[in-house]
Amino acid sequence: MSVKRWLWLPALILAGCGSVATVQPSASPSAGALSCRLPVAVNTGNGEQPAFIQFPQSQLNPTTLPSFSGDQLRAWGAPAYDQPLSTWLPVPPAHVSPDGTRYAYSFVDWSGGGRPTVTHLHVVDVRSGLDRDVYDKGAYDVATFTDDAIYVVHHLPQTDASDGLWALDPDTGALRPITTGGIEWSVGGGAGWSADLVPGDTAPGKFPADRLLRLDLRTGTVTPWFTRPGLQVQVFGFDSAGHPMVVAGSPAKTEVWLVTAANAGTLVDSGPGWGDANGLSLHWPLVTDPRGVWMASNRGIYLYRTDTRLLQLVYPSTSPTGAKIDFVSGDCR
Repeated sequence: MSVKRWLWLPALILAGCGSVATVQPSASPSAGALSCRLPVAVNTGNGEQPAFIQFPQSQLNPTTLPSFSGDQLRAWGAPAYDQPLSTWLPVPPAHVSPDGTRYAYSFVDWSGGGRPTVTHLHVVDVRSGLDRDVYDKGAYDVATFTDDAIYVVHHLPQTDASDGLWALDPDTGALRPITTGGIEWSVGGGAGWSADLVPGDTAPGKFPADRLLRLDLRTGTVTPWFTRPGLQVQVFGFDSAGHPMVVAGSPAKTEVWLVTAANAGTLVDSGPGWGDANGLSLHWPLVTDPRGVWMASNRGIYLYRTDTRLLQLVYPSTSPTGAKIDFVSGDCR
């Protein structure tokens, strides 16, 4: 889920409205049959403190973040918990390699003064701490670290937005263009995902787009996959099978869909539009494991279960000690 998030989108607002195929979140926290430890980030008022929620007890256990030096400033959605190596990292989960041995980050070069046009892309070896500057010839942000490459997007100056999609070799630093078109790309399920506006349609948002596009990373073929006329469409994350979780929203209503094939999907939830106080505001990043998709929100942590396709509230937004959960930082083990 995932990738640099869509800061240009208004807050993601969800709430059950009783429509056909809508899955209603449970009204009170329930850990069900969960038996695992979920890494999370707790809001301290001055950054994020790592912690674990132990299920089924639903006990919050704060811990400490290792010190990091240099330019490793934690991005939105960080820190991540590296499950294979049992350590915390100063980046979002999507920036960590699947085997947990490396992570990627970018930082802006302000040395020229004025408006920065260069970012440095770094790869860090988790075990040794070796930090390599692998690319510094443009303005790029890390999207996701996969087995075959680090996918990056072009950062649009003076904005929180991006366009285009490239593959960066973490060993050689070679940058391979995939597409220079499209906005706010994400990568999952062996594909790149963007959106556009169907000719003649209208949609709200900073970048109006009501149609989801799938780019096959092997062939370069782009295929329209999902359309919601009148709503802003964006990939929010992926389930364990690589199917995109899509948010479609407007000031009037917001929907969340699990899109399983071209023109085929399940409505996960729907409700009030952007900014409605009765809605549910989700926090990025979204984290997926074999149990399902984990999402932090203003109401607590939700799990969209792989087995039942039900959206379940499993932990309240505020713990008994008053701690507020900002992000899910890794899968539950």
